[in-house]
Amino acid sequence: MEETYYLKVKKQYANDVIEDLKMLDAIEVLQEPEIPEWQKEEVLRRLKALEENPELEISWEDAMKLIHEDTITRL
Repeated sequence: MEETYYLKVKKQYANDVIEDLKMLDAIEVLQEPEIPEWQKEEVLRRLKALEENPELEISWEDAMKLIHEDTITRL
């Protein structure tokens, strides 16, 4: 049974337990995947577009409505 969990260790004793589990080969610590360059560039491009045209910005709620409407029309 392999499952993946993302943890935020808040106490030293919990970190010690994790280290013990690693030594027993009971868990494997995975590195967080790197963000691809194309994705970073796209975020920068969109931020620049918003700086140049702030009137294009919409609220999260309006964005969700547009996505929902688009999904319904595609069904």
